[in-house]
Amino acid sequence: MLPPPELPDDVLDDILLRLPLDDPAFLHRASLVCKRWRRVLADPAFHRDRGALHRRPSFLGLLHVVSKDMPFCSRFVPNDPTSHCPVARDLPGWLVLDCRHGRALFATARQSLGTMVTIDIIVWDPLTGEELMRT
Repeated sequence: MLPPPELPDDVLDDILLRLPLDDPAFLHRASLVCKRWRRVLADPAFHRDRGALHRRPSFLGLLHVVSKDMPFCSRFVPNDPTSHCPVARDLPGWLVLDCRHGRALFATARQSLGTMVTIDIIVWDPLTGEELMRT
């Protein structure tokens, strides 16, 4: 059985240009496939063409802590406030811990039995405003 023919360079470029923007790890994983793919992905022209094709900001906005004293208040400020998607939002009582792949992780402390403190966490999607997980 013959091996399949190699993709022409322009077809390979087109496929790689369409990798999702929301997860930069896609590019990293694709660069590990072979030397040819790594060469294409490392080319500055590839990144220029990718930016021109997708034409959207590479980040949704900024998350920062408004109050460093208890209770915490984290604030999300969108990159483009005129788009109204995602919307600005304050999360009083929640401390932002991390942000990856378009979602943010928050924690808050609450008093439980006696002197014990319980940590609650949420994963929040700023595009939809949905809390994906709460413990």
